[in-house]
Amino acid sequence: KGVGVVIMEPLRGGLLANPPEDVAAAYAQYKDQRSPVEWAFRYLYTMPEVKCILSGMSTWEQLGDNLNIFDLEEQPVLSEEEKALFVKVKETYIARTKTRCTGCRYCQPCPMGVAIPRIFRGYDGAMLRADSSFKDGYARIIKDECDASRCVECRQCEGACPQHLPIRKLLKDVAKRAKLDISTISRVSNSKYVQTN
Repeated sequence: KGVGVVIMEPLRGGLLANPPEDVAAAYAQYKDQRSPVEWAFRYLYTMPEVKCILSGMSTWEQLGDNLNIFDLEEQPVLSEEEKALFVKVKETYIARTKTRCTGCRYCQPCPMGVAIPRIFRGYDGAMLRADSSFKDGYARIIKDECDASRCVECRQCEGACPQHLPIRKLLKDVAKRAKLDISTISRVSNSKYVQTN
């Protein structure tokens, strides 16, 4: 349509700037070494319709990096090898996303009060970041009394889901993962207790 595109959240709130090990390994295998931030911006910058990329920067170093990344005489064009790299990176990120929930909230309200989109968003986010935020976030969900253990498998959510997700199974997977994380936390804290007393 000839309309310029402005990109918001080009790094998904910083998520793409700090990739998990398997994504970082895919970048590291490529012949040209660039930071994950540069790869993300380069991907967007090669699209002729993109006229502005809004990058949230909180340090002078980030500002300097952004200026260096975009200090190009002409708009870059992706090589076939770079396109293949982006396909590999995308596949790696998708493989880490366990639920594929889009957060549309068609499954809400749950008659038992299960916060399905909130649970899936926290779970997928933690898998993408490969960090420990899942156990902390899930502890808050349990405290708010809207966790996966409350599911009675009425299937109302699955009938409403436009993605046709196996929500009951996914909730069981999340609950199982949560128990593993909680038991790991208990073992670690108990061992620390023993060592210090």
